[in-house]
Amino acid sequence: MEHQQQASTEVAPGWYRAPDNPLMLQWWDGERWIGSAVPLPSDGSAESSFPTPAADRSKRRLTRRTMRLTAIGVVTLIAITLISMIYLKTNTQINERIEASETLNAEIANIQSDITTEQKRLATFEIAGKYCNLQESSGFHVLDDGEAVELNLGGSGFGFIQTPAIKCFITEIGGPESVWARIESTRALDGRQEASWPGFSASWTYHPDPGLNMLIEHTH
Repeated sequence: MEHQQQASTEVAPGWYRAPDNPLMLQWWDGERWIGSAVPLPSDGSAESSFPTPAADRSKRRLTRRTMRLTAIGVVTLIAITLISMIYLKTNTQINERIEASETLNAEIANIQSDITTEQKRLATFEIAGKYCNLQESSGFHVLDDGEAVELNLGGSGFGFIQTPAIKCFITEIGGPESVWARIESTRALDGRQEASWPGFSASWTYHPDPGLNMLIEHTH
């Protein structure tokens, strides 16, 4: 009855005995009962310093908001971490592929360079022979796919017709003047002579009848 009268008259908002349980307190907001009932204080007073339901709700809302923001922050941090890890892994893989590609290209270039260099090396004698007008019919023979060349030049013509061609050939393959001087001054009694210069070695004999017999080889 007391609470029904309170409900029908203007009563200031505050904590009062709950309408359904006099041993509990419940908040009256001036128009209706709100919130949950709480135990009556030990001193038996009807009012207490309990926080208002509105303040309690605000606190709960703040707590929930804080929890939501915290959860969002944690999720965002995890997402950023995962994205960073994926980026780093992807970037590492890309760099590894680029390095592998560059290495492969370098190896291919080296192989191509080696092939080109080797082809040029093996073509040295043939090119020099053509340049100096030495042919197989005149005793010029390229051996072992370009690894060596044999010169068999007739005796009587050696000192007149073929001397300029031989000197041209020796010069074209890098032979120094000293080697040519030795070839030109070789006698039958001197036996087989030998000489070398960077990339080549040569040996030769001379006799007035068979002429000059010379073998020049690539050295490695």
